[in-house]
Amino acid sequence: GTGAARAGDQGVAAGGEVGDENEGQRRGKGRPRVLAVLPCRVVLYVPGLGVRPFHFVKTFDGDKAPQQAVYGEYAQGAVVSALNGFNACFMAYGQTGSGKSHTTFGPQGILDRDIPESGALPADYGVVVRAACEVLDSARAARRGGSSCVVDISVSMQYIQVYNEAVTDLLGGGASPFARE
Repeated sequence: GTGAARAGDQGVAAGGEVGDENEGQRRGKGRPRVLAVLPCRVVLYVPGLGVRPFHFVKTFDGDKAPQQAVYGEYAQGAVVSALNGFNACFMAYGQTGSGKSHTTFGPQGILDRDIPESGALPADYGVVVRAACEVLDSARAARRGGSSCVVDISVSMQYIQVYNEAVTDLLGGGASPFARE
């Protein structure tokens, strides 16, 4: 499931994906295991420490939660803020194989599909694809608005990876211009 915690009025939401164990976790003894995904907590067995609950404002079961629900809970507010002229960020954090790519994009091969021009997106589209579609749909709607006002729309985004303290711009290739030494 995906868990969320809000930090006061800062508008910070933290979410995580709790999915199936990978093969290494199934074979390895002494590794933490997910025991339960409940509405507001995830219960793990941690070897040497015992059963540990982790409390969240909300959780989603990773096997049953639709991508639209995860998008609506964690990213859509940031997209709406961006559409209203504010800077916005969605961040996925976790260990290798924990489900970040699935949450942000969807299942493997999804980016090879054509995105529908309009209407409901396929259920398995992830957060980044949904956000891009919502921004572009809003831009199209603003241009068609029929107002006598001139609408000037500029959309820019950055998709970066931070791995072993190295920042990489995944859209532009190479190091991010915002990386600090």
